[in-house]
Parts: sequence; structure tokens; C-alpha cells
Amino acid sequence: MSALALATDWTPSRPAATAGLSPRAAFQEVVALGAVLLDVRPAAVRAREGEVASWLPVWVAAPGRLHEAAAGLRSSARVVVLASDDDAAAGAIEQLRRAGVVPCVGVDGGFAAWRSAGMPVEGLAA
Repeated sequence: MSALALATDWTPSRPAATAGLSPRAAFQEVVALGAVLLDVRPAAVRAREGEVASWLPVWVAAPGRLHEAAAGLRSSARVVVLASDDDAAAGAIEQLRRAGVVPCVGVDGGFAAWRSAGMPVEGLAA
């Protein structure tokens, strides 16, 4: 079997378009490289789970209002999407890309992974 055939037979567990960053890599991109962190969790979820620490430059957009956030995010900075889980991040990334926000990437494992990895949070879950 040729290398080309092997490459086309392989199916990743997650589509490459939604492959994300570890929480630590996402934090480093925001702090050191100027990426935009976009929290797309609903307000009720953020109130229950906690928030990204306010000293980090974080944008918040309700899932149904990503088109409004997209207007302000069209820049050369990479957008790092923080959601409740990988599926929610993939959906938000798809909406952002359709609105012309590129590049964007999700945080693997969502906010729970962010918090578990010791990334800065505040609120009830801190």
C-alpha cells in the first residue's frame, strides 16, 4: 500500500480543524504571544463554574452572539476559544471562521481542563 493510500485511510479522533491547545499552551499564547482568549460559555455556566481571572485579557461572548464578537476579533491575533467542552469549542470555532475570524483554536478539555491545569480562575470555582 502506498504512503498516499495510508494517509487517506487514516481518520483522526478529532478533525484537524478543531484540534486544540492544552490549557498551558493556550495561557502561554495569550500572555506571551498576544492571542485573544474568548470565553464562549453562557453566563449561567460561568457563574456556576467560575471565570477566567480578570487580570487576563479575556473577551466574553454568549454562544448565540458570536457574530457580534467576530466583528471585533478580525485581526492578526490568534483567537483561543474557551468553552465548556471540545464540542462547544468546535461549534464556536466553526461560527467564527465562517464570520472571517482566522486563525482560531480551542482549549482542549474546556474550562474544566483550564481550571484543573492550575490556570488562573476566580469566582466560585477558584
